[in-house]
Amino acid sequence: MNSRSKRGSRSQHSDAQLERSSNGQRAGKRSRTGRGRDSRLDSDERTFSSDRRGRDARNKRAYGSERSYGDVDDRRSSAQRGSGRGRSDERRSYSRREQQGPSADYKSKGAKRRDSREMPEDRLYGRNPILEALAAGQTIDKLWVLRHGEQGRDPRLKQLVQACKEAGAVIMEIERRAMDRLADGFPHQGCIAQTAVKSYLELDTYLSNRESQAPDLILIADKIQDPHNLGAMIRVADTAGASAVIIPKHESAGLNATVAKASAGASAYVPVIRENNLSQTLKRLKDAGFWILSCDMSGEDLYDSEALKPLLTAPLALIIGNEGKGISENLRRLSDLCLRIPMLGEISSLNASVSAAIVAYEILRRRRQELPMT
Repeated sequence: MNSRSKRGSRSQHSDAQLERSSNGQRAGKRSRTGRGRDSRLDSDERTFSSDRRGRDARNKRAYGSERSYGDVDDRRSSAQRGSGRGRSDERRSYSRREQQGPSADYKSKGAKRRDSREMPEDRLYGRNPILEALAAGQTIDKLWVLRHGEQGRDPRLKQLVQACKEAGAVIMEIERRAMDRLADGFPHQGCIAQTAVKSYLELDTYLSNRESQAPDLILIADKIQDPHNLGAMIRVADTAGASAVIIPKHESAGLNATVAKASAGASAYVPVIRENNLSQTLKRLKDAGFWILSCDMSGEDLYDSEALKPLLTAPLALIIGNEGKGISENLRRLSDLCLRIPMLGEISSLNASVSAAIVAYEILRRRRQELPMT
């Protein structure tokens, strides 16, 4: 073999070795790259699993279950389950939810619902609106204020409470949690006022303006707390010809927007008198010539009562009791005649406004028989 052929074979051998070395380096590089990518994916999976376990623990404490509002982790499409892109999308979505808080979706939806609602027309939130209403002469029915220990040292809140007391409002101290629930998301500054749709009439004013011999009828609502019931009673008073409705200052619904709506407009025509003590009110009515009637299951039959006949020509005041407890015992003792509506079925009670309507119209019917001009 000559020198030229030896040099050619060495050159071919060297080229083969270089090619094998290059292929081995590329394979090693691909192997290392694959191992690095797999390692990063495994690390991401471990981090994601750890974050998810922490998220589940937080949601369990907040909601009582491991799934948060709007959780989509377990509702992935089958195409996303095996793809890295699906996992990345979930991690980004989860990261956004974590930054916003576990109930961010719920809060945002609640905020949208609250923003779409109008503020109740008979509620005032915060110090300045309430003070402006007082300055304008608007009647404040109730004032909810934080308990004394939760008011801090805000002198303006104390001045507001004093001003509402002087204006005749009922002051109710409640805890901050109850205040926040009552505000329903509106800023309250520690005080919420409920306004009356119109001013209350004073009993002295009513007694001084009425004709002394007129056979008036007054409805007395003894602690009727359902505004729909009170509104219906005011409607009955208007249609049956009653001259006024009396309610207690405490433990009773006031002349709010719900009462006005339930009365179908009658609250604009029937005077409503609000008194601190109904027992004293009955005594004053007796002094003014009124006879006091009460409606209770222990009384005489409404349609057979002979004791009612001589009272028809006199002014009458009819007491209707609370929806659940009935008439207070002290008011029952002060009544001159107790009447009972007969019950023929299995149910032994009627709605308060229905009872008021039945008795009021029976009095009207009998008066028309005895007094044709009525």
